[in-house]
Formats: sequence, structure tokens, C-alpha cells
Amino acid sequence: MKYKRINNSTFIGDDNKTIKVVIDTVTYKSCAICDNFYPIKGHNTKYCPNCRAKVNIIKTSDRQKTKYSK
Repeated sequence: MKYKRINNSTFIGDDNKTIKVVIDTVTYKSCAICDNFYPIKGHNTKYCPNCRAKVNIIKTSDRQKTKYSK
């Protein structure tokens, strides 16, 4: 996802929903599901740690459904 600069420390994503904020050299990002802010530690994070577990379960289930439906 690409971000547009709003000011020196705030950026908004292409979807006009995801926000990235830099405070004291720590970058925080809003979760795509629950909109809570969390510090990003990886390169390509989209969900907060709490929502990431839920999304993993959902995506794994979808892969299993398509695998066994063929």
C-alpha cells in the first residue's frame, strides 16, 4: 500500500482508511479491522497482533475449503 503525506508525521493509505503516524521515531499504524493503533515492527504489517490471529484462522479456513472442494 502506498501512503500520501498529510504532514511531517502523518500519512494516509490509498484506501483512505489506514493511517500511519510517526511519534518520537516510532511508527504507529492503524489496524485494517479494528482501527486501533499499534507500533509496527515488520515490513508489511496490516493488522494489529490481536486481529492478526483472527485473520490467520479465517484465511487458513478459506484455503482448506478451496483445497478440499476440488
